[in-house]
Amino acid sequence: MHMAGRGSDVDIFLSVRSSSTLSDIYEAAYSFAASRNWQPKRQNVSIGVIHSGYDIDLVPGRIIPGYQNFHNLHVRKTGTWQQTNVSQHVRIVSQSGRLDEIRLLKIWRNLHGLDFTSFFLELFALEALSGRSYNNLADNFWYLLGEIEARITSTVIIDPANSNNRISDSMTPAEKVRVRDQARASRGLQSWNQVVW
Repeated sequence: MHMAGRGSDVDIFLSVRSSSTLSDIYEAAYSFAASRNWQPKRQNVSIGVIHSGYDIDLVPGRIIPGYQNFHNLHVRKTGTWQQTNVSQHVRIVSQSGRLDEIRLLKIWRNLHGLDFTSFFLELFALEALSGRSYNNLADNFWYLLGEIEARITSTVIIDPANSNNRISDSMTPAEKVRVRDQARASRGLQSWNQVVW
């Protein structure tokens, strides 16, 4: 599990051993959340829920036998699947030194109701901030919004755990345009509280 926040945005990976289809595993997780009145929302590979005031993404994945850290995920938008290594994802992000920028970007995403998938957001931020100082959160966040405005619709991000996965394909062109337009609008505002608070 890794956490970021508005308050808090929590991603919980559900590692499942099962012979069920990936779609059935995904729908079982959705049904479980619905039975608990967590207001589930189907997303691309995750299920968004609200529990105790927290925004939580549940990501169900089926273990690949013999490969404990590798899982197959249901990709709802395309009706396909992806193989990935979530442990590697968490390690890359948690050791990046960019958790504050990523957390602020997730707050911005949530406040504006954007469908900007977490791992695409994280990898985009890491690529965009490569080589920049670690010491100025405000400048780095402002720079990130500029990079989103300039490149979100065309940037290709590849899963570092599986070169066959284009993480950037987890969003539709229309979703990317909405994120780009919000970045442009946010950069035109006069004060920080209009952007992320």
